[in-house]
Parts: sequence; C-alpha cells; structure tokens
Amino acid sequence: AEGPPIVSIVNALSALGHEVDIVSPPGIDPMSDCGEKPLDKVSQDTKGIKTLWKNISRHAREVFFELLEIAYNFYALYKILEVLRHREIDLIYERNAYFLFAGGLIAKWKKIPLVIESNEVVGIKRARPLVMKSVASFIEKFSFDQARGVLTVSSYLRECISRVTGTPAKV
Repeated sequence: AEGPPIVSIVNALSALGHEVDIVSPPGIDPMSDCGEKPLDKVSQDTKGIKTLWKNISRHAREVFFELLEIAYNFYALYKILEVLRHREIDLIYERNAYFLFAGGLIAKWKKIPLVIESNEVVGIKRARPLVMKSVASFIEKFSFDQARGVLTVSSYLRECISRVTGTPAKV
C-alpha cells in the first residue's frame, strides 16, 4: 500500500532533477518492491529479513509490535544523519506512520522543512489494533507540528488532521 505513493513522489522529484535518498526498514525497498506484493501477504513467499518482518507482523503481540515501531526511529535517525554527513538535505518527505518521529526530530533539530504524507490518523481504525494510543497521539502531534505541510488522501482525513494540528492551513 505504501509503495505506489512513495514511488510516484520519488519519480516526480527525480524527474524534476532532485536527488532523493530513501530511508526505510532494513530489507525493504519501496522502489524495487512496489507492486509485487499480493493483497494476501500471508501466502507470499519471503526470504531473509523479509521473513522476519512478516513473522513479527503476523505473530507479535500488539504492544511488542508497537515498541518495535518506536524502536525503528533510532535506525531511521541513524540513516538520515548518515545521509546528512555526505550532503545537505533541502526537504524531508515522510510517509506518516504511527509512532514515527524521526523525520520530525531531524527537521526540528537541523531546521529542514518537513512534509508529511498521511493516509491515517490516530482514531481511525488500522489493520492492527492500536494499544498505546496516547503515545501514538503524542508522537503524531509532535510530527505534524514539525511539518511545514501535511498531505492527505481525503477531505475527511484533512479535517481529522486539522483538528490534531490546530492549523488547517498547513494540511
């Protein structure tokens, strides 16, 4: 689900002459994996680290899964800082995910504009139940507050996120 929008944005920015670096979980490459995953991921054959992610997703208790989502931020922070060691970044474009604050933290710290693409907000049911809702809400508000703009996939979601941010003009 995340692949096509990410690929579209990367391709559009690249076509305009921008260099684009992608930070994603180890073993996940939205540019090469896009469109290859069946809707029924349970029956999908995987190898290596993708098998690990698939098994964690299928079998982990919700609270453990959410703690792993939070832990991913430390990997993402390291990878983004690694990119920053080699060149300046003009913009961070982040696909919103529950518990993701790495882009917002870097944007605030390094004063880099952040744009978030969001197709979810705390309070809308997701595929997995949300156990640490208050933590997710806190992180979500922090990330949206750091963003110069938040792009949504629907007017309903725009209204929900506008209530979270308190600044509808940037959504």
